[in-house]
Order: sequence, then C-alpha cells, then structure tokens
Amino acid sequence: MSEEMQLNTNLEKLAADTALSDPATLIGIKNLIDKAAPLVQAGRFNNIIDLLSIISDNIEFLDEAALEKLLKWVRKF
Repeated sequence: MSEEMQLNTNLEKLAADTALSDPATLIGIKNLIDKAAPLVQAGRFNNIIDLLSIISDNIEFLDEAALEKLLKWVRKF
C-alpha cells in the first residue's frame, strides 16, 4: 500500500470518530500538524516537550502554599 493510500485510510478512520466529524476540527488539526512539522523535523519539538516536563515536575514538588504564592504572582501579569 502506498504512503498516500495509507494516509487516506488513516484519515478515514479518524473522520469516523464523532469528535473528528466536524470539518472545523479537522481543519484545526491539519493546521496544528502543519505548524508543528518544522519543529519536529528540526528536533526542536523535543525542547518543548522537555520544557513541559520540567514545568510539570516542578509543579509536583511545590507544596500548597508555594503553589498559591506562584499563582498570585502569575495572575499579576
């Protein structure tokens, strides 16, 4: 099976899902993929994932008081 046929088959499977039957959703997903593709190809998307991991780890280590203080600081901006 050619790569294009496989892609079309995968798109048909995705479109069968009720959440993805909305044309606006499909357009949005295509736009997201188009914008993310250069980041993935250049290996820069890995940096974004690493940054999200660091943020997530730090949130896990914060106690309730520190988290509230951080949220107050963020809300100022």
